[in-house]
Amino acid sequence: MGLASVCKSWQHGNRLDEAIERVAATIGLGYLCFVPFHTSSRPTPETNPTDGRLRVAKAKLTREDLDLFRKNNIGQHLLEAAKDFQKRALEGFVAEGHAGLQPAHQAVLTHLRVSGTRLTELARRASMSKQAMGQLVDEVERLGYVERVSDPSDGRAKIVRFTGSGLALIKDGTDIATAIQREYAELIGWKKLNLLREILEELHAKTRADAE
Repeated sequence: MGLASVCKSWQHGNRLDEAIERVAATIGLGYLCFVPFHTSSRPTPETNPTDGRLRVAKAKLTREDLDLFRKNNIGQHLLEAAKDFQKRALEGFVAEGHAGLQPAHQAVLTHLRVSGTRLTELARRASMSKQAMGQLVDEVERLGYVERVSDPSDGRAKIVRFTGSGLALIKDGTDIATAIQREYAELIGWKKLNLLREILEELHAKTRADAE
């Protein structure tokens, strides 16, 4: 996936806990293409003594340039916010007795319908290969949160669905996400937090429409 494609891939989440957390799952190197960096060394024509032809010196990226780039790069801020949200969420799950969960498991848990979802559909929603999703499902299944059963609409196919423990996990997850949002509100206030959610919802809707 090229950088241009990555920049268009902000298609995850329509709530604060989803929009902030999921954008990191797809942003990857895309955060490098939002703000062009300023280089203190401009390209200047100079003579190549070996063949006498005109050449252009390469721009050099300084530490000051990189610091400025990171400060003004929205992708960097989204990535750091997502990492913080994920860290708080995992700590919350451990506190509720859900040990063993890994950040990668959110690709299964956040895209799985309560009624169950086929593996191919899970992979499509998470923008990953069927094989990679299958490996994650295996891990979450070993933890006891999901199971593979026959599809009620097609006995030849299988679906992945939550177990009783998985449903309890999701219930705890909603409580944990609500608590994290309260913590963020204590830091920046509900007005700014609600504004952030609205902006992320708008960004998600417009990038999704652009991708379609």
